[in-house]
Amino acid sequence: PTPPPPPLPLTFMEAALRVRGAWSTYVLRTDEPSEVAAARPLMCSMYADAILLQGSVLTLILMAGLFAFTLNRTRYVRRLKALSKSDNSSLQSFLSPNMRALEDAQRAGGTLPGVSVVLPCKGVHAQSYTNWKSQVMSEYGGQLEFIFCVESTEDPAHPKIKRLIQELGAHKIKLVVAGLSFHSSQKIHNQLAGISVASRLSAYLLIVDDDIQLHPGSVACWVAEMEADPSVFVASGYSFDYAPRDAMTLPTSLVMMWRMVAMSAFTHTRPYNLWGGAFMFRREELQRNVHGIVDAWRDGGYSEDLITIALCRKHRKAIAMPLAAIFPNRLSEPVSWERYWNYVTRQVFVLSTWAFPYHCYLAVQMQVTLIVHNGCIALGVALLLALAASGCALLAAAALAAATELATA
Repeated sequence: PTPPPPPLPLTFMEAALRVRGAWSTYVLRTDEPSEVAAARPLMCSMYADAILLQGSVLTLILMAGLFAFTLNRTRYVRRLKALSKSDNSSLQSFLSPNMRALEDAQRAGGTLPGVSVVLPCKGVHAQSYTNWKSQVMSEYGGQLEFIFCVESTEDPAHPKIKRLIQELGAHKIKLVVAGLSFHSSQKIHNQLAGISVASRLSAYLLIVDDDIQLHPGSVACWVAEMEADPSVFVASGYSFDYAPRDAMTLPTSLVMMWRMVAMSAFTHTRPYNLWGGAFMFRREELQRNVHGIVDAWRDGGYSEDLITIALCRKHRKAIAMPLAAIFPNRLSEPVSWERYWNYVTRQVFVLSTWAFPYHCYLAVQMQVTLIVHNGCIALGVALLLALAASGCALLAAAALAAATELATA
């Protein structure tokens, strides 16, 4: 007799459907509990598979971004270590990949462009004074001035800044009382007051939060990026949160994970995003209100970083981020659930504010991405938990039936 023809190879979709059917038959039997039987159509439907696949793909994309972020900076650290061995300058090798040019500029008496550093402050915490000193004592070959901005003299930061001025009198430090804000966030109001009194001798304006600790050569790295590429509109950095063991709580870990996931957006030196905690502009562009950036900040502005991102994308301006612009931020106090919830709601509230139509489009796009990503992951986790619960229920039912059979025997 003629042998039967060989079976046709299965396509990927047919194989996936057979595996899914076998899983459904194995996990969900006719003797399953009623609660599991009621959830069978949902847990074993193509919709559940799509949600699991979508959440898995988005999570893998985030993991790939974090891997690229780590790989780029690992290579950079290796290059700096090799440079420190060849130049015998291990202490300052992190300041700039070309330390000789920076040292030559310092010996020449300050030939680098002047920089005005604006620090909007509100209150103090355990690391405030240390961070301020690290910012004021930055090593740079050009002229530096530091402008601390507070809402009023009643702010707890005011006497601390006065003490800093007395202790570091050799540095050029100004203290500006901005007053209460009525048309924008208080932080934007404070930094605009600082920008208005910046020296005309400064070529660049650096706006930094008072709770980050700069590296000694951070200013030089930002200036090098701005000088090398005229198409760069703003240079930025990012904060790396860490906590000592005695301050480690679940909300603290969640804040650290939030920041770490956000780092996936800063995988190279020309990212599409920036961080509002540290960014540098050309003073002349900012004071001329190029692209209406100052107006967007002043007239109802809440998030200066998202406004700046929208303007850069709208006008096709580049954003620079040196590989060394990652700054440690020590969470010295445990983060409570109330503080964590406030932090998350502020991150989400930012996406409900906009200053112009393109900013609205960008904010809505980020809202949709956030909802889809977090929603798919949350539903995927819920489905996996439901499957695990159904498996446990089947095992419990089988164990109960075996125990009943033994008891009757």
